[in-house]
Amino acid sequence: MFGVIADFGLVLVSSKLLSLHAHDEERMLGTLLSVRFISALIIIGSAPLIAQLFPYPAEIKYGVGITTLAFIAIAMTQVTTGLFQKNLTMIKGAFAEIFSKAIALLGVFLGIYYNTGLFGILAATVVAQCCALAINLYNANRAIRIRLHFHIPYIKQIFTEALPIGIGIFWNTIYLRGDALILSLIQSQRDVGLYGAAYRILDIVTQAPILLMGLMVPLLAHAFHERRTVDFDRLLKRSSEFMIITAIPLIVGCIILSKKIMIILGGKDFAPAGSIAAILTLALFGGFAGALFGHVNVAIGRQKNALWIYALVAITSLIGYFIFIPRYSTTGAALVTVFSETLAGSLLAWHVLRFTKTKLHLLPLFGKVCIAASIMGIALFLTLSLPFVVQIFIALIIYIGAALTLNIISRDELSMILKK
Repeated sequence: MFGVIADFGLVLVSSKLLSLHAHDEERMLGTLLSVRFISALIIIGSAPLIAQLFPYPAEIKYGVGITTLAFIAIAMTQVTTGLFQKNLTMIKGAFAEIFSKAIALLGVFLGIYYNTGLFGILAATVVAQCCALAINLYNANRAIRIRLHFHIPYIKQIFTEALPIGIGIFWNTIYLRGDALILSLIQSQRDVGLYGAAYRILDIVTQAPILLMGLMVPLLAHAFHERRTVDFDRLLKRSSEFMIITAIPLIVGCIILSKKIMIILGGKDFAPAGSIAAILTLALFGGFAGALFGHVNVAIGRQKNALWIYALVAITSLIGYFIFIPRYSTTGAALVTVFSETLAGSLLAWHVLRFTKTKLHLLPLFGKVCIAASIMGIALFLTLSLPFVVQIFIALIIYIGAALTLNIISRDELSMILKK
């Protein structure tokens, strides 16, 4: 939770500000890094102290202290990601991410082999994130000389841009992480573990629109501020089409395969988490819409005007958590999460489209994708006895075939995607 709050909007504004200050990238990047480091040190550094106030086992409190270093490294890495997004060279950030995850995985296996317990595995994550930061700083330094700066006009601009996003992220954290926190205080650790495992599916899958929109923000910001309305509308429409084409089949697939997925992730003991994952999957469409239009809000400079949306969703969700979690435990938490994600995504889409006056006309595409995803879903249901990998392959082939038949994507577009 502290890692999310420490974001403070700096990740979203980094690529935008670097795009708008291309003439002085070095000073802007140095100032961003300085502000990021100080804010992360203060916010994330307070987590181990505040954790002492909660009724958690000592191992969890020590674990928070160990992983504080990892989250500070993540915070610094995210600023360099803004540079790679702006230059459309995300392959560099991707390499650092894959390499660090390989280090983390190796560390986990070594921790299990040498029986180091929880702390050894947590230490492996710290080492991995520090490796990612080192690689990203090296690659960024090859493009721009990395130096810490405290340029006052840039600091003022950074906080002007980031503060509304930071407040929004605070509210966002309440409705996205409040469920797990309240569960941990009033339900058993078993329920917390099952819910956390199921929620990982939502966390991982929603990275797709976030990665896409991280690349789109500089392009949308340029088009909007230069008043290239046609280009802006085209970029927003294509991003929305991507959301629909990917979100709907993911929802259908995850609902049908939820139990299998949880057994693969955690073993048979986590099979009960399948029903929780199936419910949480319904939040994907709202999550995709929230990620898409939340990033567009930043690109067009309307983040301050959308704060009421995050506050409304946070307050209503918090009320829902306190009503439904004591009565229905993980099921109640999952249902409120679906409500909050759907409400946030819908209101953000309305807010952006009302201001930009963009007409997306996505209903015909939505209907076609639902048909294609339904055909895929029937195939998945009829092949439940087959191995998981085989089912995924069959589902992919059927969905692509249906998408081509229904003219959701053209053969030329498919060829271009496969070449990329």
